[in-house]
Amino acid sequence: MDMSNRLIGMLGECFAKEWLTKKDWAYASSEQIFKGKNYEKIEFKLDAKRILISIPEEFQLEIEQICKPHRGIFTPYFDYDFLACKVASNQTRFLEDPREDDFLWIEVKAGNSIPSRAQLKAKSKTSIPVKMCRVKGISNITNDIFIEFSELKEIPNLKEDFPNFDDVKWRDF
Repeated sequence: MDMSNRLIGMLGECFAKEWLTKKDWAYASSEQIFKGKNYEKIEFKLDAKRILISIPEEFQLEIEQICKPHRGIFTPYFDYDFLACKVASNQTRFLEDPREDDFLWIEVKAGNSIPSRAQLKAKSKTSIPVKMCRVKGISNITNDIFIEFSELKEIPNLKEDFPNFDDVKWRDF
């Protein structure tokens, strides 16, 4: 995968995370789930919050199997990007009893990419629904991307510290 495609994929994941957060879906990457090796309780992210969610017993083996990486030519890859769980926006640090239908597998596709054979095969083996999140237009961004650094302060003043930085604009996808 060349650097341009890798960057587009990373941007697609960022847009998907932002969309999930706005819709009160906490998420955990398949890679983090695999590294954590705890399929009974998984730490999900919702914006800046970390929420430890108890996983229903009937999903634990499935999550372990789906989050096992495949060996790629250069790097391992996972069937799906994220496991998502619907939470209340005021959710505290722990969620002990999520409903089974509050879980989704999320696969992010940027541009015209399509699901792989491994992803389609995994879909046939999962009881958790799989949603594909397609993010279009990343490679044709018409606005300039602006990055600016300033001295780190306890509480930054956006107008003073980043005078040329406009608010980020999000598009629904």
